Parts: sequence; C-alpha cells; structure tokens
Amino acid sequence: FLLRRVLKADSSVGDKSIVRDTKTCSSCLEELDVSKFETDDRYKSGLRSQCISCRYNNQLDRRLDMFLQRRYKITLVEYNSLLDSQGGACAICLQEETRITRPKASKYISKRSPRLVVDHDHLTGVVRGLLCAKCNIALGHLQDSLENIHRAAIYIERNQS
Repeated sequence: FLLRRVLKADSSVGDKSIVRDTKTCSSCLEELDVSKFETDDRYKSGLRSQCISCRYNNQLDRRLDMFLQRRYKITLVEYNSLLDSQGGACAICLQEETRITRPKASKYISKRSPRLVVDHDHLTGVVRGLLCAKCNIALGHLQDSLENIHRAAIYIERNQS
C-alpha cells in the first residue's frame, strides 16, 4: 500500500507530463503524436497504420487516377508528365492554379498546390493540355470557338486604356 502511494506520487511529479504517445506512420515513416492517426478497432494498437494526412493523400491519388482514366483515358502518371512538360503551370496564362479545393477538409489538405484541370476537345475527347480553372471557364464560355476567341482579343485590344 505504501509502495503504491510513493510510485503514484513519483509518476505524478514528472513522468506523466513528459510521456507522450507517438506512433510511426507506415507511409511517411515519421514518428507522430497518436492524435494524427484515426482510430480503428481492427488494428492491434487501435489506430490505423497510416497518419491521417498520408491516408487522405493516398486515397486522393488513387481516386484521381481512376477518374482520369475513366473520363479522359489518361493515367495519373501521364497527367503528371503533361504537368511537368508545361512547367507546372496553365497552358494559357502560365500561372499555377490558385483556387482552394475542399475548404472544409482543412485538416486533410496536403501541402501540394491544387491541380490544374484537364482541357480536352469535347468532340474527339483528345486531351489538349492542362489549364487553371479561370482559363478553362473562359474557354468554355467562348465555346472553344476560334472565332469567338479572336473577336474577344480584338475587343480587348480596341478597348485597352
């Protein structure tokens, strides 16, 4: 009885405040606080093996790859190759994408910048390049028509101050 009290007193003095529960992520191999992992009773530790950030980013890449293949018939590897060939920027305005995606998922959003959208010919389905959201919307409003784009350019030139 006395021994337990002494141990409790000793552990409450300094040991408990120093001890932190950590776990190593199976993807990024970083040792992180357990609060960075989702709970899951199927695991021995009661926590998933990947941290929340890695788990979300891996799911994002798999889902994006499936979407690109289904919609545009290109893989994520081909998308990234096209992105590299464009210098990581929009094919029209030469700017990186700046829009924020999924603002409610702030704890999951990675440090990578938002992705450019795939521009394609709506008649043939052929991928033309990658655009920022603004340029993609502009082309859509101009109905991918060279005549409309040319008239818009003339209009802007004529009305520049």
